[in-house]
Amino acid sequence: MFKRLMIKNLVLLSLLAAITACGQNEDSLPYKAPQGSRPVPDGLMPRAEYFVAKNTTNATTSSSRAIRKETIGLNLDINYKDKNRQKASMMITLSYSQAAETCSQAVYKAQDVDTKDFAQPRKAIDFDDFGTARCLELENGKCKYLFLTIEKTPSSLVNVKSGLIPAAVFVVMENKSSSPLVDKFIPMISENDKLLQVPQSEKDFQYCLKPETLFVENYMDVLYVVDPLSGLDLNQYNIRNDFDFSNGFF
Repeated sequence: MFKRLMIKNLVLLSLLAAITACGQNEDSLPYKAPQGSRPVPDGLMPRAEYFVAKNTTNATTSSSRAIRKETIGLNLDINYKDKNRQKASMMITLSYSQAAETCSQAVYKAQDVDTKDFAQPRKAIDFDDFGTARCLELENGKCKYLFLTIEKTPSSLVNVKSGLIPAAVFVVMENKSSSPLVDKFIPMISENDKLLQVPQSEKDFQYCLKPETLFVENYMDVLYVVDPLSGLDLNQYNIRNDFDFSNGFF
């Protein structure tokens, strides 16, 4: 336990050092890196619209509007536990902005996911306190496109009488990984106003390299943050439990 606390403190101190020392601007505003999102293929839209139509009740709530306005990027990582790709851990990193020129992140995890469910698009994978994900298109056993329904984030609003106001914000995500044991999804661009739109005044969905605030749901022992100066893929933002500080992690 003491060792874990020391490692936690080391990681948090390193994160603080990165926030204060690795800024791209003198005013220390969070650096946001475009993710290279592409438009949703026309042939994929009917499948996405099918799931949108099944959950329109909460799509126009104040929470949905707030999430749409403040979400500037998403990353969904899948790390497979065996070469047959039947079990995996999944993690979502949500980049959001609640004020001008700020960038924060929330992290959500799903452990021991049965990835055979990807072959059944009607079956969704749950992320506690976030939403659901399902595979829209499977290619050679690898999910090529995901459909994500965001139900709550740090941007969600609260009603004094009824509590948290539900939301339904829809996103199509593309797998950018060629590795057989890792999938890395980023959001796609769509002109369909039912799907999450590219943030205004931005050329692309963004990724926080230097989050001002880091909110971790179901906090695990250690959160490793990719060193933006290490030359690693900007989308790498993974949970590791082996206390390995090599390969650019600090």
